[in-house]
Amino acid sequence: MCAPVRLKTKNDFCQGNCYFLGTVLAKTEHSFPVRIMKTETILVENIKCGGCMNSIKQRLLGLTGVLSININKDESRVTIDHTGSLKRQVFVKELTHMGYPEVGSENSLLTQAKSYVSCAVGRLSEEK
Repeated sequence: MCAPVRLKTKNDFCQGNCYFLGTVLAKTEHSFPVRIMKTETILVENIKCGGCMNSIKQRLLGLTGVLSININKDESRVTIDHTGSLKRQVFVKELTHMGYPEVGSENSLLTQAKSYVSCAVGRLSEEK
């Protein structure tokens, strides 16, 4: 088991399964080499229920480098922990494509309809 340790560079290694957070390693289930962890928080439109949340989680967790997704339905907030290999805009684009545009972006009738389709898919996959 690793204790948090300080590293000199992002390419340093530890003796356990860790990720790199600033200059401190923290324990995780992921393996070598040390991974840089970044967090993106995106406020989105159209999250209505658990089906929406399930669709968002499935889609974003399918992206290489995404470690975890946390969604707060009441605040319409999607928080993505990732290795740093993806830019914020990739997540915004994926969410918009599913019908969940970032707050302040265009939320057309077509976009809202996409969110209902994504929601239905998320509800169906919950039942499996």
